[in-house]
Amino acid sequence: MARQHLRLIIFWVFMMFIAQSGHAETTKKIPWSSLSTANQQVLKTLAPTWDSMSSERQARILSGLNRWHQLDNEEKQHLKERFKQWKSLTPEQRTAIRKRFHTFLKLPPSAQRQAVENYKLFKSLPSDRQTELKNRWNSFSPAQKRKILNRLKQRNHRLQSNPRSTQRRLTR
Repeated sequence: MARQHLRLIIFWVFMMFIAQSGHAETTKKIPWSSLSTANQQVLKTLAPTWDSMSSERQARILSGLNRWHQLDNEEKQHLKERFKQWKSLTPEQRTAIRKRFHTFLKLPPSAQRQAVENYKLFKSLPSDRQTELKNRWNSFSPAQKRKILNRLKQRNHRLQSNPRSTQRRLTR
């Protein structure tokens, strides 16, 4: 379950990137009637609320839609599967994922990069090792988990405040 949540977080990071990158700022709202028939078809679930959306939100959605059209069929299918997984979650699970995502966004860029690298490293492990690590983590009490996380935060803070020590560790 935690694995699925982490994948969904990464999916939403990707979707936020798609929606924000290349998004042209506009002060004019885009009337539903001015959208192409193809775009109206894809965005049909938004039709009732489209004209009441802010122009910024409309622009982000259209930017994401333009990027969607540039994806190949395999990428589109993958994102559809991810969205299907997202919709199958309970509202509580979605809220928890959103909170973790917002916590991730509050991290400094270096910590975000480290988190992504750690995730990639974890995913590169054999599945039995991943299971072993997950089971070990789940065996800790909440107090033990807090203690471990606090130690990691302190270590990361020390490494960030002394980049030379990080460089030495990486070159060993």
